[in-house]
Amino acid sequence: MIQNYRKEIKAVLENIESDIPFKVKMAFPESVNDGNIISYFELTNISTNISIVDDIAYQIDLWFFDMDELFEMLSLVDCTMTEKGFLRQFVSPDSMLHDASGYLRKTLRYGRRVDTLLNRLID
Repeated sequence: MIQNYRKEIKAVLENIESDIPFKVKMAFPESVNDGNIISYFELTNISTNISIVDDIAYQIDLWFFDMDELFEMLSLVDCTMTEKGFLRQFVSPDSMLHDASGYLRKTLRYGRRVDTLLNRLID
C-alpha cells in the first residue's frame, strides 16, 4: 500500500520558525507576486524487496528574492528535515540560483526508507 507523507512534509516545513515571510505550497510559484515560497513534491515512493519497507524521496525548492534570506532559509529547511530523520541526497549548485522567473531558486532532495507498519524512518 502506498503511504502518503505529503501532510507530514508540509507540516514540518510550515513549522519552521523564522522572521522571513514565506508560504509552503505543493507547487512552483505561479508568479513573482506569490512572494517567498517553499515548494515540495514527492519524487519517489516505491516498495523494496522487503514488504513493509518503502523508499521515499521529496524535493523541496526555495523560491526567494533576497540571497541572504534564501541561504538562511536553506539552512533552516535542512536542519528541520534532517532533525526529522530525512537524509539530504542533493542540493542544487549555486550556478543554478537564477531562475528565469525572476526568483532565486535552490533545490534540495531528501529521502529515506520507511517502515510502513510503524510509520517511521529507518536505515
